[in-house]
Amino acid sequence: MGPQKHEQVNELLEALSTKYREQEERQFPDVDLPQEYDDLYAEWVEMDGFVAGLAMRALAGERLLLSQVTPIGYDKLRPRLDRLRREFPELAPSILETFRLVDGILALLKSIIELQETEFAE
Repeated sequence: MGPQKHEQVNELLEALSTKYREQEERQFPDVDLPQEYDDLYAEWVEMDGFVAGLAMRALAGERLLLSQVTPIGYDKLRPRLDRLRREFPELAPSILETFRLVDGILALLKSIIELQETEFAE
């Protein structure tokens, strides 16, 4: 890996470490969700654990694959969160922020992987 890419990866790893620490302290908001959304806490716990495990592995120096960083059911969760935002605007912001932090960690992981993979393409 060239020096510039190595520096970019290190910067992303630092950002990942910061986001990971922030996420570790995050708790799911204590809100009374409508019945059709009462499983969002379980969804968040599962996704949070999945992403935390990936972040720990990346921070330990393990190279991950893009195929490893897409949570199962993630494609079904996004539309549900969008619907929550539209139907319950008073409840949605705190819930969406909780998921947004997890999304941020996933985005950093994907960026790290893409930079590392371009090393082999050059």
